[in-house]
Amino acid sequence: MAVSVLHEPAELSRADVELETRLQNTDPAIIRHIVDRSRAAGNEAFKQRRYKEAAQMYSQAIAGDASDASLFANRSAAHLALGLYEAALTDAQQAATLRPEWAKAYYRLGCAYTALSQWGAAVAALARCLELEPGAADVSAKLGAARARADAETAARAAQAACERRGIAAKLRAARRADHRLAQLNQFKQSMAAPDWELEDLEWRPTYLPAMRLKPLPADTALADPKRRLLAGYIAALADLAHPKQALRTLEDLPRLKAFQGGIMAALQQQQPGAFTLVLGTSGGLLPLLAAQACTGQVAAVERSRMLYRMARQVLESNWGSGGDPGAAGRVCLLDRRLQAVAVRGEALPPDAVLARQQMAAMVAAAAAAGGAEQPAPLALGDDDVASWLPSRASVLVTDMLDHAVLGQGLLPALDYAADHLLERGATVVPAQADVYACLLELRVGEVSGFDLSALNAYWWHPGAGGERVELGRLPHRRLSAPFRVACLDMQARVDARLAAREAGSSAEEGGGQADTQSETGSSGGAPSASGSEEGSGSASVDAGWELDVTLEVPVVADGHWNAVAFWFELSMERGSSPALTSWADGSAAIERSCGGMRVDGSGQGDSAAGDAVSPVGASSWDQAVQYVDSRAVLRGQAVRLRARHDAGQFVFTSDPPQCRPRHALVPRWHFDMVLDSQRNAAYDGAITRAVARLRSRGCAHLLALDLGAGSGLLSMMAARAGADEVIAVEQSQHMCDVGEEATIANGFLGKIMMLDKDARRLDVFRKPDGTPPDLPRKADLLVQEVFDSGCIGEGVLHILAAAQAKLLAPGAAMVPAAARVFCQPIQLRTSQVLGWDCSQANRWRWRPDYEGLELGKCRDRWVALAPPQEVFSFDFRDVFQHMAPAEAALDLCFEAGGVFNAVAMWFELQLDEEASLSTSPYADKGLTWQQAVQWVPEVRVRPGQRLRLTARHDTYSISYSHTLGEEPSGHEAHCSADGSSSGCNSGGQDERGSLVPAECEPARTAVPLVDPLWKAAYDRLGGLNEQLVKSCVQNPLEYRAVAQAALALAARPHDVGVDAQQAAELCVKLMG
Repeated sequence: MAVSVLHEPAELSRADVELETRLQNTDPAIIRHIVDRSRAAGNEAFKQRRYKEAAQMYSQAIAGDASDASLFANRSAAHLALGLYEAALTDAQQAATLRPEWAKAYYRLGCAYTALSQWGAAVAALARCLELEPGAADVSAKLGAARARADAETAARAAQAACERRGIAAKLRAARRADHRLAQLNQFKQSMAAPDWELEDLEWRPTYLPAMRLKPLPADTALADPKRRLLAGYIAALADLAHPKQALRTLEDLPRLKAFQGGIMAALQQQQPGAFTLVLGTSGGLLPLLAAQACTGQVAAVERSRMLYRMARQVLESNWGSGGDPGAAGRVCLLDRRLQAVAVRGEALPPDAVLARQQMAAMVAAAAAAGGAEQPAPLALGDDDVASWLPSRASVLVTDMLDHAVLGQGLLPALDYAADHLLERGATVVPAQADVYACLLELRVGEVSGFDLSALNAYWWHPGAGGERVELGRLPHRRLSAPFRVACLDMQARVDARLAAREAGSSAEEGGGQADTQSETGSSGGAPSASGSEEGSGSASVDAGWELDVTLEVPVVADGHWNAVAFWFELSMERGSSPALTSWADGSAAIERSCGGMRVDGSGQGDSAAGDAVSPVGASSWDQAVQYVDSRAVLRGQAVRLRARHDAGQFVFTSDPPQCRPRHALVPRWHFDMVLDSQRNAAYDGAITRAVARLRSRGCAHLLALDLGAGSGLLSMMAARAGADEVIAVEQSQHMCDVGEEATIANGFLGKIMMLDKDARRLDVFRKPDGTPPDLPRKADLLVQEVFDSGCIGEGVLHILAAAQAKLLAPGAAMVPAAARVFCQPIQLRTSQVLGWDCSQANRWRWRPDYEGLELGKCRDRWVALAPPQEVFSFDFRDVFQHMAPAEAALDLCFEAGGVFNAVAMWFELQLDEEASLSTSPYADKGLTWQQAVQWVPEVRVRPGQRLRLTARHDTYSISYSHTLGEEPSGHEAHCSADGSSSGCNSGGQDERGSLVPAECEPARTAVPLVDPLWKAAYDRLGGLNEQLVKSCVQNPLEYRAVAQAALALAARPHDVGVDAQQAAELCVKLMG
């Protein structure tokens, strides 16, 4: 009898017909007997694998008892064995219906779903079975397999959907590019003039490949290109201007300076009295003073650039006859040439001097060839004209030529040159050793406020050699490995080996290579590779210029997506001593605890000595370096292969397989700060939701929202989620528009959010005269925007809002935010006494023409508030036209604390709506998005109770400050001491009750100028060159292509051509942005 189920009335009637009887008239005992016999026969047939017969027997039994769940479960198993999966599923569902608490019914149901590849349903059924009967091993195994297949199926669906959405985004991107091309073509037609370049040239973008950092860039061929030669000079000028500002961070980093002070004292104690000391990199002029203070001998100091030399000279001159040792500054000789122009008197000319004489000879020959015998005889260049001379070789070398990426300031070439030309045998090097550590990182943007913003992750990369400079304590990240040692740079051994090779008559190059190889491998007890392998140690590595080339097996300690390697260093001032200083500002011990407490060295073993040694002190002025790899998923417990290399100027980390993704664009890092600022996001989300609700309550049927400066599209998606029917998102940056478009489509807002790659001030709701359709279908009901910098209006928010109100907003439109208030406060933020030495003259190097962003809340120990904060300007964005004229405000400062007023701190408060606001105050608990703006003003010494008039101005684009003593120094300047203090007037103060007592004189200027005049002149000259460079790149895409390609090459290998690595990277970032 072929009956599948007989529990429905129709099926029972059919059974009566087939059996020629009525079952309800049959004796129940007979039916029970038939059911039992049919069940037994079915079970016996199933055991003997006669599944068809078993199914027939179970069907016969079910005809007699359609309420027995076990019969349906058994027949489900028989149907499953026969391949009748749908029938098996139907029987299993009936069994679960009849007995909802029976585990076997759900097991049969799970098996049927598994056979039908319905993995999600199978997981649910098997999980219910395991819940009813815990501990069933076979069920657990099936559940695990089904869950894995379900996850894989879900991931596959998600990947397919993401691929389709990316395809849609790519098509929309191509459509926007076509619109740009058409607009440009129409412009050419209207002007009836064609440029000397094609439209394809306008669309060209530079391409960065990670392999560019691996191929050497010969200086002679690289600088033969005029464009590269021009850019190299431009970068050198930028670096010259930037170096003093960087040195100020060193003067503010007391742990770093104290560690060097201790190392210098220990080194000089090992030498004879009166030892001659050579200092490479003066740390703003302080290191030679510390060396002179620690000994009675002479100290020679060499700086890397002209402005650093000038800064160091000013600090030295301020300490003549003062400080802890009045004669120390007099024992310091600051050389006014770079290192390669310094030699020991009586020895060979230095390389720069030889080159200068060769150039002079070439000029003489060229002049003679051009003018014949009538040309006057040129002046001969003496030795003192082309070189700086030391009286003897130095017995102590102190160097601070380390940057965040360890080698970016030319540390190793400087050591080699000093050993070959300037140091005596047995010279001591401070610091003696640098251990380089690294850690695998996940730097990613995932879900933000409920939206997937992973499209931003394509821009986690950096073109600079050595890596991007970051402050990991501020940047959200996940560590995927414990710290592991990459290399040991034994600087003392390197110098000793070169000195020994020089005396033995060996070449300096062979000596340096041998010393470095010994220090790299010997210090870690073997080859620095967890797998015991060392790659690239043969001739190929030597030919490529790598001094270290190893492959590490790095254990992963957490699941995640690996896309970055962070590295830093620890300095040992004496050879064999524990590290005294680390460039990880939080201290290496904190890192070890966060990563499981084990430091893995090159041999793959834990560093047992690390637990007994004193943890090094963290220095805040270096930060950390981060290099990026192509993102990949990693699991805890697995090991990844990481290849680490370094040459004379950079460390390079590559994954296995190596990162090879070409990069064409960068977005500013503050975009990541914005989307990762949960406080900002939550405040905006709430305000937008309330604005939409208010508009709906007023009867707005079809709500059109306008997002200006949309960026990643986050605020647009908030508006759409809150109920806006349509959102127009406007973003001027083409790259960010691409990100925003991909993000909105990935989150399901295709058709609801439209991205426009345009300047918001040029949008319109009307058809343009040339026939171009309107940008918006009508005027918007809601405007959301976040176009603010640290100084509130510096990104042109007033002009953008004025254009929007004039052309794009409907009457009564809601605005988020609605208003802003700007506050300011006079502060003292300067360097004065550092380890007993007067460094106040270094403050002239802080100045910049505009305000700069600083995290004052994170460095409260570095500045002093001199007077209470005051509100400066208030901007009502709902009536922005009243703010479209320049304005000024006079502020009467009443000082409550004494000090030197040299800066104005500025912050703002955004009024999002009537219920929420955001403050960037240094006294508030704020997020990552905004810093405080700091403008430097002429220094004025103030005392409690004194008053000063401060004028604040805004020109609708920026806010600036000046005070009444800002034009000319007052007569009190003649009575100021070197540290800027003023004498000859009685100060105000406090009486016994703490009340302010008026001062007897007005605030007075200090002896420190606002800006160094030589620096200012150089800045103005470079500003003209910069204007020409920008103009040529903007007007001619062929010029932009040539400049961008040259900048990429210089940023990838700056040490090959002798340019500053940090400035080369920053220029490349600007060109690719």
